[in-house]
Amino acid sequence: MSGTSDRDMNDDVARSAAKVNPPVERGALHTFAVSLVVVLSTLIVIGVGLLIYGFLRRSEPAKPAPVRVAAPQATHTFVLPGHAVIKTVSVAQNRLVLTLETGRGEEVDIFDLKDGHLAARILAPAAKP
Repeated sequence: MSGTSDRDMNDDVARSAAKVNPPVERGALHTFAVSLVVVLSTLIVIGVGLLIYGFLRRSEPAKPAPVRVAAPQATHTFVLPGHAVIKTVSVAQNRLVLTLETGRGEEVDIFDLKDGHLAARILAPAAKP
């Protein structure tokens, strides 16, 4: 070419670029700003990771509830008096309340639902005419 080598041309370009864009002196404020950006970026990454962990943990299927074993059923037999008619049946405070109409009058029988035993019997004799 014209007597100059490529190496000389590159050196000339580098020198002229250094004159146009001299290296910038970086101070303490720049160092602090870079450190702050790095710390905040780390906190953002940790926060996003915790959010993902929370969503994944909530989406796990719920643990099944423990199986409750039913109490053995009572095998008590209760025989109604002859010609008795059941008027009402109700449940209150874990008790079964039967109101009966018998030939002798009215009767209220209260059974415990836990084990089926007769807890109380209330007799109301029929009024005489």
